[in-house]
Amino acid sequence: QGSARAPRASGGASPPEDFTTWDLPRLFAEIDKQFQKALASTDTLKKTPVATFDDILQKGTLPDNYRPTLYDFIAHEALKFYASGEQAAAKSEDDFELSAGSSIFDDAEKFIAWDPGSRRRQEADKAGGPKTANPPPDVGGYDKDSPISKAVRLYQDLLKFHQNDKDRSAFIDDDIARLAYGYNIAFGEEKNARYKAALKALVDKWADHELSAFALHHWARVVQSEEEFVEARKIALSGANAFPNSAGGKLCRNLIAEIEAKSVAVTTERVWNCQRRAGVPPAQTQVDSKGRRDASPTLEVRYRNVTNIYFRAVPYDWNIFLQKNHSRSESLNETERKELLAKQATLEWSANLPATPDYRERAEALPAPDQLKSGFYFLIASHKSDFSETDNQITFADIWVSDLALVLRPRDGQIEGFVLEANSGEPVAGAEVMAWRLDNQGNRVPHPALTTDENGFFTFKANQNQSYLFRARHNGRELGSQQEYSAYDYERQRTYNQTIFFTDRAIYRPGQTIQYKGVCLRVDQEKDNYEVLAGRELTVVFADPNNKEIARQKHRCNDYGSFSGSFTAPRDRLMGTMRIYVTQGSTGQANVNVEEYKRPKFQVALDAPKTATKLNDKVSLTGHAMSYTGAAIDGAKVKYRVVREVRWPYWWGWYDSWRRRSIPASQEITHGAIATDTGGSFKIEFVAKPDPKVSEKDEASFSFSIYADVTDTAGETRSAQRSINVGFTALQTTLSVGDWQTEDKPVEAGITATTLDGEPQVAEGSVKIYRLKQPDKVHRHYLGGISDYHAGPTPQNPDLSNPNWWELGELVDEKGFTTDTNGNARLSVKLAVGV
Repeated sequence: QGSARAPRASGGASPPEDFTTWDLPRLFAEIDKQFQKALASTDTLKKTPVATFDDILQKGTLPDNYRPTLYDFIAHEALKFYASGEQAAAKSEDDFELSAGSSIFDDAEKFIAWDPGSRRRQEADKAGGPKTANPPPDVGGYDKDSPISKAVRLYQDLLKFHQNDKDRSAFIDDDIARLAYGYNIAFGEEKNARYKAALKALVDKWADHELSAFALHHWARVVQSEEEFVEARKIALSGANAFPNSAGGKLCRNLIAEIEAKSVAVTTERVWNCQRRAGVPPAQTQVDSKGRRDASPTLEVRYRNVTNIYFRAVPYDWNIFLQKNHSRSESLNETERKELLAKQATLEWSANLPATPDYRERAEALPAPDQLKSGFYFLIASHKSDFSETDNQITFADIWVSDLALVLRPRDGQIEGFVLEANSGEPVAGAEVMAWRLDNQGNRVPHPALTTDENGFFTFKANQNQSYLFRARHNGRELGSQQEYSAYDYERQRTYNQTIFFTDRAIYRPGQTIQYKGVCLRVDQEKDNYEVLAGRELTVVFADPNNKEIARQKHRCNDYGSFSGSFTAPRDRLMGTMRIYVTQGSTGQANVNVEEYKRPKFQVALDAPKTATKLNDKVSLTGHAMSYTGAAIDGAKVKYRVVREVRWPYWWGWYDSWRRRSIPASQEITHGAIATDTGGSFKIEFVAKPDPKVSEKDEASFSFSIYADVTDTAGETRSAQRSINVGFTALQTTLSVGDWQTEDKPVEAGITATTLDGEPQVAEGSVKIYRLKQPDKVHRHYLGGISDYHAGPTPQNPDLSNPNWWELGELVDEKGFTTDTNGNARLSVKLAVGV
């Protein structure tokens, strides 16, 4: 759906003297005017060395030969203004835009000769614009006064000015700046490739000049953003080695340091149930392929550029966290961290980590030790053996080593819990449970101890707006809660009275009559009883957006509990959302909008393509702009854009979600400007190109969303949108079946076959049913995901706690199917117990 937009005047009366009252377009126009005045005396500025003004200009860190004249100084200050992000807010509707396929990334000679308006004049001719023999450069959507076109002309003039300089520094610096500006402003899929190619050509041409290191830094940054860290480091290293003392060489060295920076983060379970028990030697506990014992949790280490990690388990008194004004255990201050590093550790150990030669983050699962006795500890991790703070990342995590499990939940104003044997799940009867709350002075106030019943269960009556910390003890074992818990007593809603309002419309113009009707009810949700309130008296108030009363009326409900009335939408105050509500009587309200709006005069529609769309084919859509009387809207401007979005199969969420991180969710692949013909029609064409990062074997499809905004000669704009789904295959099928089945009944499965746009199709196929290979034991669920280079499980490191990751076993059955005209089919198969 579109909306009508009134054209906004930018000229006319002179602006007020107080610039603080100017809007952004007016403010930017004035700044632009001053820059144009400053650049007007071009010949004089180009002959004036910038060093002449050393006494009043703040000296920079780069040599003057990069910006040798006053013209260079002012031009680059103007370019900073034209390239500022705030320009987008002041952009006009027909603002010039740069395509990555334009000459912005050509070599300097072609760029200098480039006429940015030539292509737009051709587009104007195609769209029905002026067809003069030699149209001016600002015809057909090329706005010569736009910030982008002014910046392009400035770069062209700077390069032309320094094209034949004996010292090539200013020319090369301007050329690098021009390419960087194009990379930040241009649009199109080929932007990165063209930018990198242009920088490479520049580096090859000026390899003996120190500014080539600047170009290498820009080049390496783009490659780094593509997560090709080895290649980015190689490019940056060439710049750092070629000109180590130059500004560009130093930037390259900084980039190398970023890529080579070390990082470590450790995640683990908060409660370890892996302490050694009397009479159970370690040799009798089962160990998996990664060296983890049955009950042993894992230490999940995410790291980069590190090959060793060192751990310390430091015992700590959990009761310290009950002292006044002390934060919880996960919030240590700097002093406490240093104290922990100075304390004697109960256990120290280390592990070797696989190298990360590609400089990408990697994750590894390490087994937790089982030598710790029950108690509370801080686990400290470091990638330096001495745990020194210089060039090191030290992480702290609080853990309990305990056989107990403390399960808590808030419920109906109480906090309920269980104390259990962690390894077996058996209840612990007779356990002592303590609770503490914080008072207004920051003191932990204890509550009387509770004792668990034969089911290990306890109930704690909590005060409203209070948080509690818990600790369980039993036979010398103890365990504290991970967090503070609160419970709120949500009272059951009592019987109440309510007024329901209805208005004849949702939006009104000033001066129009607002008709309303109301019904008064008594509501008893608990008994599911609703009654009208006959004869009830009430007062209805009409209020503006600032909640100031406009008018009020008194009513008495009829025998059906209803009443009606009217207000007049005001003309003398702020427009917006206004409120009709009951101030005396059964509460209730309704919101209405009062606006100076204009009814739309025409509508826009986009037809579906006449032929089936295939990837890499040209797609053609016809649009229509028609008035509500049926007349064509001819000569209207049409601005369109096409956005591509990757649509993954639903089952990708099971195990391949990590691969989606490097692929953008959506990307604009083209946009343009055309015009409607005499019949009010227009045509949008584009190539349905797939994302090059998506492989055909991924079975993804692509949704191309086409957006068209049509503006008529009166300035009214209406919009339309249509999506087209295209994939490597033409059909998609879904299989649905209940998760839980019983042996006495056959499994009923539903099959649906549709096009990618959801249209049902008659199709034939087969369904194969496999028995899954169940793991030999129950596996713990990953805390944050373990993989070689990404978060989440992968085929190399499957999550065996999830049946979707289990391997296929024997083929149990295979059945064919044929869907009906609605695209549906049913299957019934008898299966034995299993997964």
